[in-house]
Amino acid sequence: MFISYAREDSPFVEDTLSPWLREQGSSCWVDLHELPGGVHFPTRIATGIVGSKAFLFVLSPDSLASEHCREELTVAVRDHKRLIPVVRREPGDGDIPLSLRTIQWVWWRSPSDDARAKRQLAAALGGDVEWRERQAGIALRTNEWISHGRNRTYLLRGATLAAAERWLADGTDRLERPTPQEIEFITRSRSTRTTRLRAAVAVMLVLTVLMSLLAVVSWTERGRAVRQEREARHQTATAYARELAQRADSARSTDPQLALHLALRGVLKSRTPEGETVLRKVLTAARAREGTPMSGPRSGRLIALGPGANYGVASSSDGRLTVWRLRARSQILRAAPLEGTAVFSLDERLLAVRSSKGTLSVWDLAAEQRVASQKDVRIVDPAGSDGISYVHELGGGVGNVDSVSTSETDYAPSLPDPLRTSGLLAVLPADPRDSSLGMSSYVTTVDRHHVDTWQVVGAGAPQRGRPTQRYTEPGGIDQAWVDPVGQRVVTTNQRGSSVVSAHGTLVSRMPLTSLAAVAFSGDGELMVTVPRSGAPTMVQTGTGEILGTLPGGTARAATFTQDGRGVAVAGADGTLRRHECVPCLPYKKLLDLAKKSLTRPMTPEERRNHLHEEPLQGCPLLTGDARRSCIDIDPNSGPPGSVVEVGFVNFPAGTQRLRFTDARDRQWDLGPVDLPGPYATVRVTVPSGAPPGAGRFSTQFVPSIWHDEYADFEVTCLWC
Repeated sequence: MFISYAREDSPFVEDTLSPWLREQGSSCWVDLHELPGGVHFPTRIATGIVGSKAFLFVLSPDSLASEHCREELTVAVRDHKRLIPVVRREPGDGDIPLSLRTIQWVWWRSPSDDARAKRQLAAALGGDVEWRERQAGIALRTNEWISHGRNRTYLLRGATLAAAERWLADGTDRLERPTPQEIEFITRSRSTRTTRLRAAVAVMLVLTVLMSLLAVVSWTERGRAVRQEREARHQTATAYARELAQRADSARSTDPQLALHLALRGVLKSRTPEGETVLRKVLTAARAREGTPMSGPRSGRLIALGPGANYGVASSSDGRLTVWRLRARSQILRAAPLEGTAVFSLDERLLAVRSSKGTLSVWDLAAEQRVASQKDVRIVDPAGSDGISYVHELGGGVGNVDSVSTSETDYAPSLPDPLRTSGLLAVLPADPRDSSLGMSSYVTTVDRHHVDTWQVVGAGAPQRGRPTQRYTEPGGIDQAWVDPVGQRVVTTNQRGSSVVSAHGTLVSRMPLTSLAAVAFSGDGELMVTVPRSGAPTMVQTGTGEILGTLPGGTARAATFTQDGRGVAVAGADGTLRRHECVPCLPYKKLLDLAKKSLTRPMTPEERRNHLHEEPLQGCPLLTGDARRSCIDIDPNSGPPGSVVEVGFVNFPAGTQRLRFTDARDRQWDLGPVDLPGPYATVRVTVPSGAPPGAGRFSTQFVPSIWHDEYADFEVTCLWC
């Protein structure tokens, strides 16, 4: 830190400014300490300015009148140093240099200015410290290069040059930008470095081209053969995986464990979309358990759950509603007289309750206060990611859409005509932040027979009072639910249920009748349907495919948990349970859960019928401390030197010692192999000296796996 000052301001610099800067960890260049006797002080001062990170100018009438101070200021401006004027005494009407007029001054005229001046100085000195340190170093190297006649031995090289180039690129838009001399220094360093490398690069390039030309023919032929072999293996594995997936799907309802074995084998052999879908369905059926109990309300029975299962609404015997934070089991909104139908916003910040008389109250659950109220409300639905939309009647069988949201987003469209409220079941307003449908504003309404889409703003708008799209449900509509995220509507009647897009087109149908509630996943791709009687079901929204039924009997409400990997179900018996959402799991966790869900091994008959394997090809695990050598595996290992992949299936985790036995029953010890879990793959080389043809892999281990299961090898020849 270079300090330029007049001799009249020496007490301030020596007693106040310099000590404080050193306390802040900054080194100070002050002429009283840096100029020993006998040195050429103009050169030493210029070098001090060049190597400094900032230039502090103690502003006073004397410093403005000092010729030395003005020369020092000129050097700092020339080298683009950060200028920080510190006003010690009023400069008066003297000639203030232009370089100081355009910079904010730090006023430090008396002890009363200490606190403010120190704060301002700390802020000025604290920004871009690393960049200014690099600038000071490069400035010194540039000065040294210039002082030695621009000798190239003083140029930058290697990592120092790369760092200087990064500094130069980062300094183009800064106030203290690099000087022309620094730019020339760095540019000359790079050009010299490039010249040195060109000869070596040219030689290497010629050699590389020659070697490439020699290798290209052989590599092309080999690559073609390898690709054909890999493609053949891939097609064989894919066909086998699809066959296993079909067998698993067929056995899903009759033998979930067999189906799980087949589905898991299929995806491990070759991951295909249909195989993964079957595995999720099979695993859902295999893990159809009662679920894990969750914290519920202390009184009443749950009738509604917030998206994420953080809040719930319970009904007491007298019909009053109570609102609960489920994890804490604490009741909120105790003083609010709530009764009627409850609807949560998707972010669980808002709760809307519509009474039997049509009075709507909207509550902020975090603040526990009412944020909106409206009389003569017809229907209430979630809107967008954080809002509630509702239709209030204007009289004469018509009404308008209005909304409330935590982000103050207005989800209510400007309708050209009021909505007809007769038979109205649901309203899905457009999210104004989403233009995926290509409309500037629209609203989707559901009545007893139709799902209508109305465009209300934009060029080419239709005639007033007529929808742009209409879907007619043949069996009528008893109830409807909206998904603001996926912009879809679910309808139900006594014949079945349908999913309709905001375009007014049919998405899928479901063989589910008389639904009482529907909950959507965070991305809208899955939903849980709650029938009036019977267990909830997991459904793929886009296809209408039923993925599984959740156990526990009839439910009142259901929702996806906040982590998106579970489903909370409020049973008719008043219990609240969490079930695994198998379709929500990522692929790796899906595999882990599938492996842990195997409760029995495949029987020899099942392996023969479904896997086309002989019974002895599996090596059963033994219980207790017994050891066994698995020598029943007889894969075609190929000639000596072949590299094969040995897949360990259902082996206990730990270190296994792998052996190879050739066709003459000679054994080779291939050394220890570390297995991270029951499924692992290692690459080994068939030992030299083994005859071509068949060979067997074996291992010794102490069975310590979490369940009795077969152990097996899956051997694939890679480069035979």
